[in-house]
Amino acid sequence: SDSFDEVYENIAKDIVSKYLDTKEMIYAVPGHPLVAEKSVFNLINLCEEKGIEYTILPAVSFIDAMMDVLKIDPIEGLKGIDAFDMKNQILDKRIGTIITQVYNPLIASEVKLKLLEYYNDDTEIYYVRAAGIVSEESIRKIPIYELDMQDDIDYLTSIYIPK
Repeated sequence: SDSFDEVYENIAKDIVSKYLDTKEMIYAVPGHPLVAEKSVFNLINLCEEKGIEYTILPAVSFIDAMMDVLKIDPIEGLKGIDAFDMKNQILDKRIGTIITQVYNPLIASEVKLKLLEYYNDDTEIYYVRAAGIVSEESIRKIPIYELDMQDDIDYLTSIYIPK
């Protein structure tokens, strides 16, 4: 995860450097810029440090798409966790939980092991791939023990554990 943090910091530095040359810049990310986009927060911090004005344009995030396809009301309680940060998290069975960045079988395996500290191995979770991308979207209920056995795990994969 340190290497990813470095990559995101370098993205922000590169954007600010190019901005200082051209005095204009658009940095677009998929979904809402403030939802699970570390590079955006790095960029905001750098802009504030250097006194650079910026505007954030909201958009629909993958969390919105997941709330839509799974019919989740976040007011009832919803926690979002990055799979990279699972070891630092305490899961709360009283609220629904979305885990993002479940992008390969190894990460899925780590997530599964953490979930098994709190849930039975046959507890049903929602496996969600490409939420909101109509032609690619796949949503299915699976038992936790099958999480790392899914054939279509990739960078668009998240899971939802209902309360």
